[in-house]
Formats: sequence, structure tokens, C-alpha cells
Amino acid sequence: MIVGNILVVYALVREAEEAPTGADAQHPPAPQAPIAGAPPGFGSAIVPAKSGSEIIGTSVSDTRLVVHLKVQTPTGLHDELIVIDLATGRVLGELRLEAP
Repeated sequence: MIVGNILVVYALVREAEEAPTGADAQHPPAPQAPIAGAPPGFGSAIVPAKSGSEIIGTSVSDTRLVVHLKVQTPTGLHDELIVIDLATGRVLGELRLEAP
């Protein structure tokens, strides 16, 4: 289950990170127009993180930010991924990675 969650997040992030090659590198795509009704930016947002959390890494795509945390709980350390919508600053979901 942990591997499945990691693969889903990896696929989302990987899609955004792929560099253009061949003909695409010579003619990069035109910038996309903003989505109708989408706010131009969310300014600032507070992302809930548990006390004692440590940021291990981040990944960014065109529309999402994934924050990888190491979280200390009474039962020990575990990894958590927080997925954030960059257009609104809203937390789309949290994935807690646990060993079976």
C-alpha cells in the first residue's frame, strides 16, 4: 500500500518534471491561459503540519505542490505527504505512509 501511494505521487510529480525533447525542445508549448474563474494567486496559506514535523523534501508540478514530512508521534516516526493545489493553496489530501 505504501509503494502504491508513493507511485501515485511520483507519477503526478514526474509528469510535470519531464523536459521537452526533440522538436518540442526547439518549439516549446505556448504558456497556458489561466483557468476561467481561477484566482490569480492565493497570496499566503497555512498548511497544517503536526508539531515536531520535519520537511524532508518537496515536489512541484504545474498545479500541485507535494510536501514530504517526517512526523514524530507517540508511536514513533512516520512519513507523510501533503498535496496542495497551487492555484488556491487548499490542501487536497494527506497520505500517511506506514509499514505493514
